[in-house]
Amino acid sequence: NPASGFDINTVDILKPGYLVTGGGKEAGDSIQIMFSSPDYGVTWYENSLDGYMSWNKSVAFSDTLTGLGVGFQGRIIGTGDGGYSWPHVKFTINRNFNKIVNVSPLIYYAVGGRESNDSMQTIIKTIDGGTTWNVLYDTAGPWLKSVFFITALKGFAVGDSGVILTTTNGGLLWSSV
Repeated sequence: NPASGFDINTVDILKPGYLVTGGGKEAGDSIQIMFSSPDYGVTWYENSLDGYMSWNKSVAFSDTLTGLGVGFQGRIIGTGDGGYSWPHVKFTINRNFNKIVNVSPLIYYAVGGRESNDSMQTIIKTIDGGTTWNVLYDTAGPWLKSVFFITALKGFAVGDSGVILTTTNGGLLWSSV
């Protein structure tokens, strides 16, 4: 087990037998770990850039090579080689992101916020594969933990305290369900 002692928060299967996982440690000396396996988990390769940084919570891929991952402290990472390496680090807004999804080759959404006494709900979107990000929703309320899109326009975000948000226009407007 290459990740012994770490928390694994996400897994994606890019093609038969090819796995990508991510996680790390949340507290103390925050650590990121990212692994890929081309052979159903027999052999694992660790990202050479792993180390002391906020952990990864979720990954999503638009194809077998290109993907993005999100974590805490607004960190977004990217890969262009199927998860073998994750060299791209971008910070958008100082929020903790729990989930990222890919809707089309260049469109991704990520959700999270801030879990504290002054909790926030945050939704961000990229339409250029992660180069730039727009904050679509950032308001007080229980933080968001997951997001799913049925079509490119219709999606749902869910979070603590039973919060459910929906959009029918690609994230421009979100309403409570």
